[in-house]
Amino acid sequence: MRLHITLPAVICILFCSLFPAGAQEAHISQIDLDRLLTRQSVSLFVSILDAAGLPTSELDKSSFSIEESNDAGETVSVPITSFSAHSANEGATYFLLLDNSGSMYDTIDGESTDNPQEMRIHYAQNAIKIFLNSIHDIQDSVLLASFNTNFQLLSNVESRPERLIDAVDSVSRPEPGTGEGWTELYYAVINAIETMQNIPGRKTIIILSDGENYPYSRGYGRPHPIFGDEEYSLEMAIQELQKAGINVYSIRFGQEKEEGLTDLSQESGGSVFDTLDEKELANIYLTIRGRIIQEYRLTYRAAMFPSERRTVKLIYNDENIQTSTERSYFAGTLIGLPARIHW
Repeated sequence: MRLHITLPAVICILFCSLFPAGAQEAHISQIDLDRLLTRQSVSLFVSILDAAGLPTSELDKSSFSIEESNDAGETVSVPITSFSAHSANEGATYFLLLDNSGSMYDTIDGESTDNPQEMRIHYAQNAIKIFLNSIHDIQDSVLLASFNTNFQLLSNVESRPERLIDAVDSVSRPEPGTGEGWTELYYAVINAIETMQNIPGRKTIIILSDGENYPYSRGYGRPHPIFGDEEYSLEMAIQELQKAGINVYSIRFGQEKEEGLTDLSQESGGSVFDTLDEKELANIYLTIRGRIIQEYRLTYRAAMFPSERRTVKLIYNDENIQTSTERSYFAGTLIGLPARIHW
């Protein structure tokens, strides 16, 4: 007997295995400000996870309400002007960041090896290829970059992700003794943000890293060949993500874990995943896309009070429970406010 499994069933299986049961949760994964200045409109990309950690489908506008507040403590309810199931109307842009530091050429257990089939990079490349081959929506697009001491953009925006397979295979081991093998993690995130700044709509960064942020200047004992003694920090990356409205999903694939990736992901509206299992690794990429596919897009008219920083509160109601979540954004030049954001 041949067993046929549908995409929704696959997504259900993946979420059941990767998310523990718990209370119903609301998530604002992205705040889209593309029409804030021209139309006074803000769009939220939202997912509602049920008690099993699965995205809740077939919701409607009546289940949601939105409030905005400013730093002075003023809070107003704002009208939802449009509501849609995101996947039914537009695709998403996925920026895949692949750690190519020296430790990615060890085994999963952190041992040295000369066998390419045992290296972490091999399993990471295979997982990314599975993800690329799973995307059949012509509205979706993908960018790919690797990072170590340097940031290397391996593709432009590609609407046919299967074309990036060769780019995945082009990632090569940093040369020993050159200082190329360190992990400039937050430098890579900020480069990815800058690359995506003019891309409209739903966009996300998916980072795979096997260890901690370890800058070249700290590890090699000399200024970085591009940016000298400057060190890109977690705080800088979070600030840039919040300004850009981009979220991050992080995959930690090694014994040494960069704890900052938890804050980076959660503060930007994403999640962090930990695994040492090469089979689960591919499932995590598919799980992330499964969540994005089942998001809702809520557009509302922004409040008119003068405030550079706004906090959005999304309230979800069903028959049995109310849950809410908050995210902040920066209004920029709205209502004559200065464009420069002060941190």
